[in-house]
Amino acid sequence: MMFKKKSKDAIIEEETSEKKEKRKKPKKPKLTPHEKAVKNKKKVERAASAKVKRAEAKVKKAEQAIKNKERAAANKIKEKEKKEANKIKAEEKKIEKQEKKKVQKQTDKIKKQEEKAKRKAEKMQRKAELAARSPLQKKIDRRLQMKKFLLVLLILLVLAGIVGAGIKFGPKLIEKLNLPEIHFAEIADNIKSKLPFFNKDDSEEKPEEEEKEEEAAADAPDSEAVTDSAIEDDTTLYISGTSVLEDYYSEALIKFLGLNKKEIKEHSTAASTNESYTNLINGDQQVIFSALPTEKETKMAELAGVDLHPIPILNGGFVFFVNRDNPVKSLTMTQLYNIYSGTITNWKQLGGNNEPIVAYQRAENSGSQSGMHRYVINENEIMKVSEEMKISDTKDIIKEVSANKGAIGFSYYYYMTNQKNSENIKMIAVNGVKPDKKTIESSEYPLTTYTYAIVTTEENIKSLEAVISSVDDKVSSMRASGEAITSDSAAGSETSDAALEAEPLPLKLKFVKWILSDEGQTLAESKGFIRHGSK
Repeated sequence: MMFKKKSKDAIIEEETSEKKEKRKKPKKPKLTPHEKAVKNKKKVERAASAKVKRAEAKVKKAEQAIKNKERAAANKIKEKEKKEANKIKAEEKKIEKQEKKKVQKQTDKIKKQEEKAKRKAEKMQRKAELAARSPLQKKIDRRLQMKKFLLVLLILLVLAGIVGAGIKFGPKLIEKLNLPEIHFAEIADNIKSKLPFFNKDDSEEKPEEEEKEEEAAADAPDSEAVTDSAIEDDTTLYISGTSVLEDYYSEALIKFLGLNKKEIKEHSTAASTNESYTNLINGDQQVIFSALPTEKETKMAELAGVDLHPIPILNGGFVFFVNRDNPVKSLTMTQLYNIYSGTITNWKQLGGNNEPIVAYQRAENSGSQSGMHRYVINENEIMKVSEEMKISDTKDIIKEVSANKGAIGFSYYYYMTNQKNSENIKMIAVNGVKPDKKTIESSEYPLTTYTYAIVTTEENIKSLEAVISSVDDKVSSMRASGEAITSDSAAGSETSDAALEAEPLPLKLKFVKWILSDEGQTLAESKGFIRHGSK
């Protein structure tokens, strides 16, 4: 039997139908209404259960977040409390430390006051004892010192005799005792050869500068001898002055009395002008270094029955300065008076630029303002200005004048030469004379000022003026001639000194005399001051 060949399309259709049959799933049996209800119920229960679980998880999470928040807040509170507690402890420790420091400071202050009072009492006691000594007691003290000196001299002579006897009889004694001879010269030479600093050539010539210094030292008066003679009768000398001069007069007293820096503190103090005059009038100090006494201080001395004697020892200058760009170079005393009285108000009136004058003054009761009233214009004639125009410090007034082309100010020469940053100002001449070291020393500058050593007159001092004027004249004549003292002039000075020492000078006048000597004036120059001269 022959089979018909199937077409390609028929084969494909058959395969497709077979695949479809295979894919068909068997149909599930239909559920009954009861089964459907049970199935839906379970489905609802599962959904509800899942919902409840989610809600519970959410609640737990919220509770945990609340707990975490509460824990964080509690920790924060604890940290805050801890910080506050530490802060309180630190403040308590600080307060405790401050209280301890305060108590210690008060204790130290009380101790210092007690020590100061004790030293002052001892000082007063020494002064009282010295003041109470009679001439007879002083004579006895000098005799005791002389006995001690003679005893020491006697001991030295005995020792010298023993050494001399040893040198004379030593070799004979060595021969008798058969001792080996000691060659002291050879031993000394051996020691000398081993020490290099002994081997310098003694014949080497000294430098010319050293020879000059030695010659000057040989020609100079023996200051130690002067000091010894000065303090032979009396060692009571207490001085004071302004703080500006303290470095000078303290060192001067060290050189004069031969004291050291520790000892000088008992003899030299810095004080205000008023306090210094009070101590001088009361007798607590013998010499003070200051300006001339005011009317009040003069009256105080009169009431105490004391005569004040100011002796010029240093020269200075009251100076005016303007801006560097100001063309005015010199002013007369009358022009200065008119500027500060308010009569002249523009630099054009003085040959300068057409610019208003800004006339600065100094603080009331300052040394510079007092000098202005003393040397240029009275207090009741000077023009009234605002407080901003009254400068207290020299440094500040230099700064103001440097910044203002129309400004003018004033001070003392010493302070001006010791100020830095003053290149933008210039000191002007007065009556055609410019202030400098030469014109101030010679008093050529019209506003030359003086620093004084002030002493009081005692009953046994009748030659005060003679002593000071003779010394001053001698120094001035030497300076004017510019030559060294000749043998004739030296003889003349010896004669005058002998005449003056016919009546012994007190120690304070010897000190003032030393201050005016060339040695004292040279010391002043080394401290930046100008020596006292005359026209």
